Amino acid sequence: MAAALRPTYDRHVVHVKGPHLSANGVLLARSRLLTSRQALFTYPDAEQTVAEAESADGGSVIRASCLPAQCLLMNQAAEFAIVALPPDFAGRAGVLPVQLAGGEPWERLQGGDRAAWGSAVQEGDEVVIAANIGGSAARGCTVVARLMVDDVGDAELRLHALDPWARAEVGSPIFRNGKLVALVVALPSPGTVDEGLRALRIEAIVERLKKRQQLEDALDVAPDVRLNSDQQPAVRVPAAANAGVCKSTSLVYEMQSVDHVHKALLVL
Repeated sequence: MAAALRPTYDRHVVHVKGPHLSANGVLLARSRLLTSRQALFTYPDAEQTVAEAESADGGSVIRASCLPAQCLLMNQAAEFAIVALPPDFAGRAGVLPVQLAGGEPWERLQGGDRAAWGSAVQEGDEVVIAANIGGSAARGCTVVARLMVDDVGDAELRLHALDPWARAEVGSPIFRNGKLVALVVALPSPGTVDEGLRALRIEAIVERLKKRQQLEDALDVAPDVRLNSDQQPAVRVPAAANAGVCKSTSLVYEMQSVDHVHKALLVL
């Protein structure tokens, strides 16, 4: 089953290398990375954080420095972070932005409430986790496996593994029917998927972004012109445009042949 699922889910996972922690993440939009706040704990940490993914042809690794001056949204209570990436990273790496469970995100930007999303996942549902393991995109691989939902809380899910090869990292995405339902925020022990795996529900992330009026920035669809409280136009200019850092920082380096062998063995 891992081999059948891998071509789809593997294209969503981004390896995140922070100054203190390595994690996983996904793209909410072409230039917006969603990951655990444990990987991007502060603004200076975000400046030192790099996203990695295999190139579209699988023969190299694409690296890009995060751009917190352009976008950095963090939530301490829910433990997630969203940061900007160079716009060419997704295309060069062959990484696809995720679709959110409960509806297309652009249909939820204005109005509505949590009830409109319905229940994306329920107790007893089978879901899929995709986790890049091994310390980097070059040395690791993406392992895809099935999980069972044990409990659905207001903000989190608790899950356990159905497949013996299941692995997880902080920030690993969890999917149902091809759409993102949760992001791993806590592991029972490093690199395992045992009883008590905790994942933050996508509904909780969207709800917090809406309350802070940050959803448009998180999805990189904010208008160039916004209205002030008195309905007068206010031009929106990203901080990065003034700072002169709106440029690609992607780098490419070759993978070693032994990494490809190791990768193939891990997904058998």
